[in-house]
Amino acid sequence: MIGEGVFWDSIHEILVRKAAEGVDVRVIWDDIGSLLTLPTSFAANLRREGIKCHVFNPFRPFLSSVQNNRDHRKIVSVDGRVAFTGGINLADEYIGERERFGHWKDAGILLRGDGAWSFTVMFLQMWSFLTKTTEPCEMYLPPRTEVGEPVTGWVQPFCDSPMDEFSVGEHTYRHLIAAAKNYVYITTPYLMVD
Repeated sequence: MIGEGVFWDSIHEILVRKAAEGVDVRVIWDDIGSLLTLPTSFAANLRREGIKCHVFNPFRPFLSSVQNNRDHRKIVSVDGRVAFTGGINLADEYIGERERFGHWKDAGILLRGDGAWSFTVMFLQMWSFLTKTTEPCEMYLPPRTEVGEPVTGWVQPFCDSPMDEFSVGEHTYRHLIAAAKNYVYITTPYLMVD
């Protein structure tokens, strides 16, 4: 979700500047989530400013089997070496500038290093799907850097889709929970038990 206001305006200003500097800046947003928060000229304005953009699953005012197939991910990928993800949308209610349904609590992570590359791949895969093009992910792969400290763990971001035959998310969670030795902590506003 993107909503015009203080938060988006501050991000937008930086994106416009980076696009003017020649940085490949792209934005994908889910249409349903931003249906009432963005003007119809939003995409045209971004493109005019040098920002490549695409809407995910544009809203159609009729019943459709894919209408509920939404992209709820929040991904910021920077040069394949830094990524941000979490539940925070680009709208004022997520930074306390606007109160809507009370004050919201959310979580996010900053990931640096090789694990961040997976977010670049996820973004480019979605971009390829939306634009019906093939993005050569390897051309965006940053050079490997030596780690200053010994590696004591691993991180592997992943994604899945309701259209997939194999549920990567479900199997990943089951495997990780089954492997727990000391504790399992879970927090989610959307616990759907099936």
